[in-house]
Amino acid sequence: MRVQLVFLGLLLLQTVALCAVIIVLVDVATKTFRLEPPLALCVAVLMLGVLGYLSFWIAYWNYPALRIVKVALIALMVIRLVLMVRQRRLKAQLAWLGEPMLYVFLFFLAVVAFGFSNGGIEDAATTAQNRFTHPLPPDDVIPFLFAVGLNGDHVPSPLLGDWLASDRPPLQTGLYLLLNPRNFVLVYEIVSSWLQATFLFGVWMLCVAAELPVTARRLALLACCLLPVTILNTFYTWPKIISVGYLLMIFALLFVYRPREPREHVIVGVLLGGLTALAMLCHGSSAFALIGVAVIVLVAWRWPSWRTIAYAVPTLLVLYLPWAAYQAFVDPPGNRLLKWHLADVQDVDSRGLLETMRAAYAALSWHDYLEGRLANFAVQLGRGTQHLRDLALLTVNHDPELARALRIGDFFNFLPSLHGFALALVVALVLLAFMRAWPRQRAIALALLGVVLVTCITCCILLLRPGAAVNHQMTYAMHVMATLAAFIVLGLRAPRVGLLFVALQIVTVGTLYGLTLAYDHVFWPMLVLSIVAPAGLLAFTLAPFLRPAGAARAAR
Repeated sequence: MRVQLVFLGLLLLQTVALCAVIIVLVDVATKTFRLEPPLALCVAVLMLGVLGYLSFWIAYWNYPALRIVKVALIALMVIRLVLMVRQRRLKAQLAWLGEPMLYVFLFFLAVVAFGFSNGGIEDAATTAQNRFTHPLPPDDVIPFLFAVGLNGDHVPSPLLGDWLASDRPPLQTGLYLLLNPRNFVLVYEIVSSWLQATFLFGVWMLCVAAELPVTARRLALLACCLLPVTILNTFYTWPKIISVGYLLMIFALLFVYRPREPREHVIVGVLLGGLTALAMLCHGSSAFALIGVAVIVLVAWRWPSWRTIAYAVPTLLVLYLPWAAYQAFVDPPGNRLLKWHLADVQDVDSRGLLETMRAAYAALSWHDYLEGRLANFAVQLGRGTQHLRDLALLTVNHDPELARALRIGDFFNFLPSLHGFALALVVALVLLAFMRAWPRQRAIALALLGVVLVTCITCCILLLRPGAAVNHQMTYAMHVMATLAAFIVLGLRAPRVGLLFVALQIVTVGTLYGLTLAYDHVFWPMLVLSIVAPAGLLAFTLAPFLRPAGAARAAR
């Protein structure tokens, strides 16, 4: 019990500190640049990412210097927070920031609490690798090992197995170095899980910029919390879900947000370049979604102004080129993942990416190449409706073997991992024809669906090995964007139908990732928290639906 109480105390204190960082950065963005939500939150997220990235480079240069920088930053943030309280700005900020922070906070608590509800606190990394699906590789601890190497003034090469430090981007390492009070694995799990949950900031920013009413906005936020890939990857802390928040903000800035004055074009340009760099510095799979966004930008002719581009490109280069230089000159070659995904070459060799791709494609006949693309599309579809039938059966019999097979399907296959939201997407596609009262939101939903479709096709074409287009080798932005598109339509056109799909998703996800997983009553504080947190999410989401009609309209 003592271990649990210490862990819960650490969990809550660390979360309060992390939330305070966001509040202070939002206040800096609001006062310095005279911004309103949601752009202020977008700038704050960029500032946090840049601070984390700078922390990585400071630690690489001189780790003791990072400690001095962190103490100075903490002092400045405490002073700023005290001033906010004295000048009564804290309440004003929380009036709008409270909603996205509450979703991040409660979702994070729910996932982490149930993640440790069967024990394993003492070996947090192994627990994260085994808790919600089949045993996973130790990829989630690579950022931690990188941080440990920087702390010891020696980054081993290779870092883990035969993987180099340069094979994986450094942003999560930098954010952890910035935000951790002590360098050990349990704190890493807490900080990193919270960072994964901040993808909901991107969801909220897009929904607010799209001018969704509070009912539709909260329904979309809750729906994104109920995706198996967001639950699993918030606990298994490789940095793929963090990048989803950046990608959603990029989409919102291009397709949704409308700059109101010339200086905002400059801010949007810096944001586009900075967020693109941060997404790539989280995980290279972000490139698939960026290709999807770029194609739909061209098709819809939503390209930003030249002034915006003039600020976006230098920002992108300034942030990304130092890491590219590290890969090329400090720990070369740094292209193993690219050669693996784009040329199906897993063994380390001295060839460049283009040479490797030329050799791989030359060895394929057209028949083999096309069969490989069809295999990639097939793996995205998975077992289709059979997955839904098995989910329905599982809610009745709680068969552990069936549950294990379904969780593996959720991990690998795109369409099955949406659960009932795959059907919600079909219903939303039908309802798009009846969205004439909401032309702007209809266009946003179509753009989201376009990005998902192009990203799926891009993954199937570029991932060379047949059947390689599985969830964890693509980008999880596809799952979140598809869900958002469905619930933008349902939240406006048929909110009660949206509520029905959410209820069904609660049943299937709750059964598959709750009732059929082992838990220990000795860890009852974890169990209580894992029930209270999602109950709070549900109550907060449903509150606008329960208001009188006049009050609900006033809250929009």
